Amino acid sequence: MKHLTILIILLSLLNSCKFINRYRYSSDTEERIIKWYQKEIILPDSIIQFHQGIKKKICLRNIANSDVKVFSILGNDCPTCTISQLLFWDRFIKEYEKGSGFQLVLVYPGPNDYLCNILLEDLGIQIPVLLDENCLILSMNNIFENPEYHTLLLDSENKVQLLGDFSTNKDLKVLYVEEIEKRLIRD
Repeated sequence: MKHLTILIILLSLLNSCKFINRYRYSSDTEERIIKWYQKEIILPDSIIQFHQGIKKKICLRNIANSDVKVFSILGNDCPTCTISQLLFWDRFIKEYEKGSGFQLVLVYPGPNDYLCNILLEDLGIQIPVLLDENCLILSMNNIFENPEYHTLLLDSENKVQLLGDFSTNKDLKVLYVEEIEKRLIRD
């Protein structure tokens, strides 16, 4: 019953959320992709991780050493969007995780009590989320405001290989999955 209530709230808010639509189409998409291709994403030495109800400080070297990473910044301006993203990533990781060479890195910028206490626990999502309370990752990398560019495919050196949110774009999702599989086979 709790999941049904959350789903009804999600669906009703989805129609009222203008945040994503504000950024949906941009004339400079190609320019952004070219600019960001092979750009190294800089990560702080350590960060707080929330996983299975526990917050703990972790060293980010393990993430940096992973062969292939899907790096995504969750939206904190729109609770409905955050719920939608979390549900998408939960399904994606269960469907496409190919073993130890692939890692999903979710970052939540800003205050996180709502995310930790309500969303992750109530939705039963067990994906680790990095809590970037001071928005260090955003500022260190000059990440775009547009959420359509908050998902990146990174190689083992944290260099951008693909850019774009594929949670709403099936063609882009196919491209990400093909690239992940190709890189895991090669590595």
